[in-house]
Amino acid sequence: GRVRAKLQVFLAAWALSPAKRAALAEQRGPGVTRVWCYAPGYLFPDRADVAGIGEVTGFEARAASVATAQVAPTDAGKKLGLAASWGPAVPIVPLFSVTATPEETLATYADGTPAVAVRRSEKGIDVFVGVPQLTPELLRALARPAGVHLFTEGKATVWAAEGFLSVQAHESGPLRIDVGRRGAVADALSGKTLGEGPRLTLTLKKGEVLVLKY
Repeated sequence: GRVRAKLQVFLAAWALSPAKRAALAEQRGPGVTRVWCYAPGYLFPDRADVAGIGEVTGFEARAASVATAQVAPTDAGKKLGLAASWGPAVPIVPLFSVTATPEETLATYADGTPAVAVRRSEKGIDVFVGVPQLTPELLRALARPAGVHLFTEGKATVWAAEGFLSVQAHESGPLRIDVGRRGAVADALSGKTLGEGPRLTLTLKKGEVLVLKY
């Protein structure tokens, strides 16, 4: 209840007390997309129980029995921008799948069972990510329908708050940036104007960091 964000990613909500389970259930509501990673709610204080995943996420879960944790995007996933397979190409135990329709399933394990699924309800949007790996491509695919502004589609690390934007390039070359509003975009340290918003393209070297004011 302390973070008002359109997209909430629960990386390690695997072991939850009864009080935390109740609090998470109470906070589920419209206008929020919750991303549940790997084994949310699986561990209780006294046992491991796959039913706990459904209690937390709203998806009916079951153990997955596959030779590798690598997953491939479905047609529904490709429509959201998922293009390539991802995930550890090794067996992982435990591993989980959920019951989902083809329209809800964004990626599958090698046996065709859902590995990434999204469900919309009166309680908002819940996403189950069984593959133990998040990628920029997946996060962008989930951010768009959640209404989250994306400052760049390029390969870069981004921090943004209160009119300031820090960008670190992961590769050399042009990087297209969208600050989301009109007006001058300046180097926050030197004060030099670099372009006009909402969109501008900057050429950076790999590892270079810019702090922008817009």
